[in-house]
Amino acid sequence: NVQFLYPSENNIVTSKKTNLFILHHVRLRPFNDQKKTIKGMIAFFIYFPLTMYQIIRLLLKNKIHCVNVHYPGENSVYFALCRSVLKMRLVLSIHGSDFFPDGKPLQEYSRVLKYVIRKSDAIVAPSNAFAKDFVTQFPEYHLITYTIHNGLNFGEIDWYKSSDTTIERYILNV
Repeated sequence: NVQFLYPSENNIVTSKKTNLFILHHVRLRPFNDQKKTIKGMIAFFIYFPLTMYQIIRLLLKNKIHCVNVHYPGENSVYFALCRSVLKMRLVLSIHGSDFFPDGKPLQEYSRVLKYVIRKSDAIVAPSNAFAKDFVTQFPEYHLITYTIHNGLNFGEIDWYKSSDTTIERYILNV
């Protein structure tokens, strides 16, 4: 069963069940906030034990075996640390702007982000070109970098199964 964890401003995990999946919300403070303020770093260290406890509890309670982080950043460190202490897999889905802002590699990637990559079992890119760009920056991960193209199974869409050939069918994926 699929569950989603969305970062929020709430320091305590909240959960909500929908018809399709379970949504969890919690604040995932990065080690270094974007402004690199002392206040941000102090908040990280104050809330870190509570956040880790809640995430580990959530993973164990829901028997989560694989965590797929989209757009990994410094706030993904919680899952890299969980990967070190729990029997779970960590997959990073990279999309472009997370590793190549403005289409170009960063001068230097943070130690925290490098740690998250190192703890990952797989790196997934949406195109061969982007997977190649990632491996150019991080060649040591070429064996665990894969391409999974975005797509869908048209057989699962009722209106697409229609035998009416006069209907033009379009799908917009944003």
